[in-house]
Amino acid sequence: MPELLTPQEVAKRLKVVVKTVYEYIAQKEFPNVLCIRGQYRGPVPDVEQFERRSRVFKEGAADEVPAPRRRVMIRVETRWKIERNRM
Repeated sequence: MPELLTPQEVAKRLKVVVKTVYEYIAQKEFPNVLCIRGQYRGPVPDVEQFERRSRVFKEGAADEVPAPRRRVMIRVETRWKIERNRM
């Protein structure tokens, strides 16, 4: 049986807050999470698979840098709207 991680351990590994891990669990991002007496545990292979799916860069494409994004503020009626544009 694979090693099981607590939501706190997963959060530390993914560098997110624990609340985000609970949201991922609710969204079924980790398919094999166990709930034992109200305590969640996630297997390491599920976390590794999530890391691979969530990668910003492709494997072996470290030289390719995505275009930076900038925020442009435009006034729409009486409210400000933020749009993300690629340069």
